[in-house]
Amino acid sequence: MGVPVGLDLRSGNNTIKGLSINRFYGAAIVISSAMTGGNTIQANYIGTNTAGDTALPNGIGIVIGTPNNLIGGSTASERNLISGNQGSGIQIGLVPNAGAATGNVVVGNLIGTDAAGTAPLPNNSGIIIVSSQTTIGGLSAGQAN
Repeated sequence: MGVPVGLDLRSGNNTIKGLSINRFYGAAIVISSAMTGGNTIQANYIGTNTAGDTALPNGIGIVIGTPNNLIGGSTASERNLISGNQGSGIQIGLVPNAGAATGNVVVGNLIGTDAAGTAPLPNNSGIIIVSSQTTIGGLSAGQAN
């Protein structure tokens, strides 16, 4: 038996939107099985209560081991709140037996803050990247994390 996780995506091209995922010993969301890339993760509260002002930690927020996933977006309605987790908020590439985690994009999220973005609600670390060709943030309004 593995470590309990919130969502373990085992197929690709999914949209995960509008969930509050908290208090899992493992990760809130894992995208690591073969052929599971191309997912969109938006408008979720990961590691907090539904108000986004209290930590209800997971072990890790999001673990990505596959290519071409979008975490967040350029508008306020697409951003995720990824805060209060015991490990990293987002971990890209450190997944045994997974493929290349290239082409992932992380934009517009609140990471390590409350839902208002005005008070700290830290993860142990924000984003860990052990993979190439990952985009974090952008130059347009709303793309900063």
